[in-house]
Amino acid sequence: MAGQLDVAVGNILGGIAIQTVVLAILDAAGVRPRAPLTCLAASLQPVLEGVLVSWSSWPSS
Repeated sequence: MAGQLDVAVGNILGGIAIQTVVLAILDAAGVRPRAPLTCLAASLQPVLEGVLVSWSSWPSS
């Protein structure tokens, strides 16, 4: 498995793409009766948690 950077990058980008598609579908389904899913998190806490998780998982040199 060592040396397969292209597979790792493909997995990461594929995961991001699938999450984006799921959010887009859920937002489109939620537009009519109520606010879109991305507007339901009206707090800064999820943003800060995301930044903290991203920062803590960043590889150190």
